[in-house]
Amino acid sequence: MSQIEDLRARIIREERDANLRPDGIASPVEIHRRRLQMCLLAVVVASGLVLTSLVGDLWSEVADDGWIDTGVARIALVVFGAWVAFYVYEKDRHLRRLSELGRDLARLDGELALGMLSSALVAEAAEAVHASLDLDRTARQVVAQGAGLVDAQAAWLRLADGDGGLHDVYLGHADGDDRGSEPGHDAYALAAGHRSPLLLADDHGSLLFAPLRDDAGVLGVLALRARGGRTFSHSERRIVGRFAAAAAVALEHSRRYEAAVFLLDQSMDLSA
Repeated sequence: MSQIEDLRARIIREERDANLRPDGIASPVEIHRRRLQMCLLAVVVASGLVLTSLVGDLWSEVADDGWIDTGVARIALVVFGAWVAFYVYEKDRHLRRLSELGRDLARLDGELALGMLSSALVAEAAEAVHASLDLDRTARQVVAQGAGLVDAQAAWLRLADGDGGLHDVYLGHADGDDRGSEPGHDAYALAAGHRSPLLLADDHGSLLFAPLRDDAGVLGVLALRARGGRTFSHSERRIVGRFAAAAAVALEHSRRYEAAVFLLDQSMDLSA
């Protein structure tokens, strides 16, 4: 937000220099209107200089019959024309700078809005994966919500086993259950060694791997395949990375819950 406020303060200064209302909005309509006014002023002055140069006889007649000194008047007109040219150049320089600041502000506003929307989508996905303590349901939600966040064509989840390996627990496809495009084990192992989402590509297209980690290590890896041959963007990578943190917490809660239920069942069997 401080960057946006700084941009608005700079816009207000440029608006004052360009003789516009300093409201920090940088309206393209106001900039265009101000440029038209400067162009009109330049045209009027240029026309006056041209006319006084071309209509020599009329100018001489006016000078002979009146009190106007033609030499002084011409010098005054030239000086005034030079001043107007400098004025138009200086104000247009501020207007160009104002246009650039307006575009920068619009871009930052768009990024802020996109960030807020992404945060809302990630929060909604995180709520969905925390809705159940059943490990299978949680795993299915991780796949479904992860695929939905980036409109993936296919999604897979591999969870870490007791020996530190990864095994396939659920395959989810938006376009059918075709396991032929699933990435190989080496890609999962490579992603598991990273702390942040990893962008890769194979013969089938773009892939995004998100390692699911907690304090103890890797819980699993979520793999997403892009739809229609497109490539995952870096913003999608960041979104999936934020979701992966919430998904890892949900999976760990589900694992602990199932372990507690297993121990409780065992103790009840022993006491029976």
